[in-house]
Amino acid sequence: MLRESQIFRIDHYLGKETVQNIMALRFANGIFEPIWNRRYIDHVQITAAEEVGVEQRGEYYDTAGALRDMMPNHLFQLMSLTAMEPPISFDANTFRDTPVERLSPNRLVMHIQPEEGITLRFGAKVPGPIVRLGAVNMDFAYADYFGATPSTGYERLLYDAMCGDATLFQRGDMVEAAWNVVGSILDVWTALPARSFPNYAAGTWGPAQADELLQRDGRQWREIPQTLA
Repeated sequence: MLRESQIFRIDHYLGKETVQNIMALRFANGIFEPIWNRRYIDHVQITAAEEVGVEQRGEYYDTAGALRDMMPNHLFQLMSLTAMEPPISFDANTFRDTPVERLSPNRLVMHIQPEEGITLRFGAKVPGPIVRLGAVNMDFAYADYFGATPSTGYERLLYDAMCGDATLFQRGDMVEAAWNVVGSILDVWTALPARSFPNYAAGTWGPAQADELLQRDGRQWREIPQTLA
């Protein structure tokens, strides 16, 4: 029987630099970490928006559905990284060697003259297979600061698997916990007769019921600009 340390469950979202950068942004910056809690954050929105439709995936979606496809892996992982308590390390079991004692300080600079403006400096993860932090200034984009092109995520994960580094892979107990949540929803859907389906037109931001869900608490969904979707 295979040991947990021998199993690498790939979720390509965890290989994306920006997803890895959530932890660097949270825990490497004293300006963000103390206020990353319910006292200062009103609510969190995790949006999975795609321009393409079901296309050739119809047969797969008829049997699997979007809930199974997206929730127990991609979206739950993003939620975990956003809401988790600070880890004791950045290694899969005991974590990764990070220069915590040598972190660059955050810097808020107000330029009076000759060029008026404000600059905020914070730490972010430099793209690559190791956790290395670099200082960037607002506005921050990978291509501008590090000259990196976006990757699919699989490159990094395959590299880590070959190195035996399970940091960015889901453990078995994580998978079971996620499917306990999703399984309960699927059981209810199976037990209850089909009800009205909150459909919506292709290219729109979803059904009206989704808007009503947030409006009950006086909130609204943030629509992503088309250039970022």
